[in-house]
Amino acid sequence: MIISTLIGIFGVGLELIESIPCIVTGRIIYGAAGGVYSVCVGRYVEETAPHQHLSFLHPIYICGTSVAKMLVFLIVAGLPEDSDK
Repeated sequence: MIISTLIGIFGVGLELIESIPCIVTGRIIYGAAGGVYSVCVGRYVEETAPHQHLSFLHPIYICGTSVAKMLVFLIVAGLPEDSDK
C-alpha cells in the first residue's frame, strides 16, 4: 500500500505541471494507483481483522467506498462552471 501511495503522489505531482500531456499522464498514474489501493485495502482488512468480524467489516468497506464515490460525484456536480473558457 505504501508503494501505491507513493505512485499516487507522483501522479498528483505530475498533474501540477500545466501542460495537457502532463495532466493526462498524471491522471492515468493516479487512477492506476487508486485502483491498486482499493484492491489492497480489501485484502488488508481480510488479513488483519479477526475472522469472526469479516462478515461485518467487508460490507462496511464496500459500502463506504461506494458512498465516497457518490459524494465526490455530488460535490463535483455542484461546482460552478469554469468561466475561463
